Amino acid sequence: MRSTRHSISSHRREALPACILLCLALLSSSCGQATEPQTPPQGMRIVCLSPAVTDILLALDLGNRIVGRDTWESQLPTVVPRVGDLMSVNLEAVLALDPTDVVLQARRAGAPGGLESIASAHGWRLVNLQIDALADVRQAVLHLAEGLSFIGETDEMRRGIRARAERLVDELDKALRPMPSEASDRLGPIMLLYSTDPLSAFGPGSYLSDMLAALGGHNALAGGAWQELDAERVRGIDPWAIILVRSESSGEPDDAPRQLPPSLAMLDLTCASTGRVALLRHSRALLPGASLVEVAAELRAILDRLASSQGTRQP
Repeated sequence: MRSTRHSISSHRREALPACILLCLALLSSSCGQATEPQTPPQGMRIVCLSPAVTDILLALDLGNRIVGRDTWESQLPTVVPRVGDLMSVNLEAVLALDPTDVVLQARRAGAPGGLESIASAHGWRLVNLQIDALADVRQAVLHLAEGLSFIGETDEMRRGIRARAERLVDELDKALRPMPSEASDRLGPIMLLYSTDPLSAFGPGSYLSDMLAALGGHNALAGGAWQELDAERVRGIDPWAIILVRSESSGEPDDAPRQLPPSLAMLDLTCASTGRVALLRHSRALLPGASLVEVAAELRAILDRLASSQGTRQP
């Protein structure tokens, strides 16, 4: 796939398919941003090279400590400069911001060339996270509350960040409490598509597939976390239901009847004839960050509707 270009995330750019990067670019250009300037922080100065991690930092009330951001980030005020992403970091721009902390999402690939040595030479705290699975999101939240430098910050502020992190993880766990078995038992294998051109889906090991499983659903796919599919494979799987995951708004109600895109409509899938095609739409659905609490509520509502629809579970 590809944190969630995102998101997904805002994931590691080398692991994110081009369609996710495009979604983040569209999100970045279409979402309204705050324009009022922020007061420069007296403590930490964070450069964050991941929209998903920025989402977490905002939930931890650390937004006003961010002095530089990723190319694809869309939530911060426009006055916060963009300094590139993992594929192309403007190291001169980062140096000019004089950060205390640089946060990125490239654990397996490692930091971009030159960043580690520059961080070491200037005494920056380099926090490198891996966020693919749901467990990674929980770990990232708690790690940020402990792993940032907190230079110039009070002990009270640090304790407050830790408390917010624990509450956020608790809220996510509550949002993902399992559905009643009488509802989940009616669900068949579900395909989670984050792109239809090319056909791309969340597979086992991705955060959204983990969320589906936590709620009581079952992914129609086996294999890797981010998968590009061809039409014949989708036809062969013939999923019981398809959920289209979108970060943009089309203006129509989320529970309106869904039409499959042309690339899938020609396949004569069972879910199309039975009306088991749903849309999960949230501005940050493709970011594995703090907003997953809200995304979980959307996913639960969809699964409730699918469980209430006619039809029985397929093997």
